[in-house]
Amino acid sequence: MDRDEFIKLEPRLATILQNAMENKRISQAYLLFGSPRCPFEEASLFIAQTLNCESGSLACGKCDSCKRFMAGVRPDFYLIDGRIGLIKKDDIITLRDKYSMSSVENKKVSSQRMSYVILQADNILQKVANAMLKFLEEPAPGLTAILTTSNIERVLPTIRSRCEEIRLEAIPRDYLYNKLITDGFNHENSYFLSDMSGDLNRLESIGQDKDFLATVLALDKFIKAYDKSNKEAVFSLMNDAADRLKGSTCYNWFYGGLSRYFKDIMVQDGQFSVYKDSIVKHSCDIEKASKASVLLDESVKESNANMSFTGILARLGLILLNVKE
Repeated sequence: MDRDEFIKLEPRLATILQNAMENKRISQAYLLFGSPRCPFEEASLFIAQTLNCESGSLACGKCDSCKRFMAGVRPDFYLIDGRIGLIKKDDIITLRDKYSMSSVENKKVSSQRMSYVILQADNILQKVANAMLKFLEEPAPGLTAILTTSNIERVLPTIRSRCEEIRLEAIPRDYLYNKLITDGFNHENSYFLSDMSGDLNRLESIGQDKDFLATVLALDKFIKAYDKSNKEAVFSLMNDAADRLKGSTCYNWFYGGLSRYFKDIMVQDGQFSVYKDSIVKHSCDIEKASKASVLLDESVKESNANMSFTGILARLGLILLNVKE
């Protein structure tokens, strides 16, 4: 994300950050929050890059400091990715050791600001959070923490109270959809990817995953079958999806993608996409779409409960056929 794109997509954060830089009043800790479609990683990296930009304002992308950061030369930067699972105590210990007072004092370049990012900070458990609270309260000189979350209510109050909270703006789905197509993804993949994250790098990584591609194939087959009849749709669920998708990651992608489709039917959104005609075609099936979406969202939330994928699909089939369970 460059300077112009950052200002366009996150104008509020851009104003706050620019004022902080120009007035030399950088917070010790920021907590960026918003919907899952916010550009958490890209915004965090832009903040970290800005902190040492030689322009003294928002990252210019042209100075030596910016060029080094964009090239991955970031000795004073550290990132913990809580999106891939719970943040462990070892992660915090490594972070604390990297930025301990003794380590900082040994640094020869004192003018450089240091920073670290914790993505999806709500995945820090209480016992792990306790290990970093003092670190947040008394950071090393010139150190800035950048935490993110798409579920701020789950972030521990002790962490929130030590941060400046800033709400990010969600990236419009049609913007992400068109960007992904421009980057070479097909229309079907772009439709489902565009609701998963606001970080293009993350979306592009997911979009190349073979299991995701298999999931999109099953989703596409279902939608095409649903356009023909409810019975065809149920047949697709129990054959294309149930037989071919394996593992909780695929199951959750399938639940999430199908829920997005049914929600688009409910509110007639997503008409920028390849599924525009299908969404319009089923505009009279709002009650059915609502029931299906609720079931799928609950299935995602209960994914750790080892629920049967085939069983969920069978329940969805009953909804499509208007059969009471």
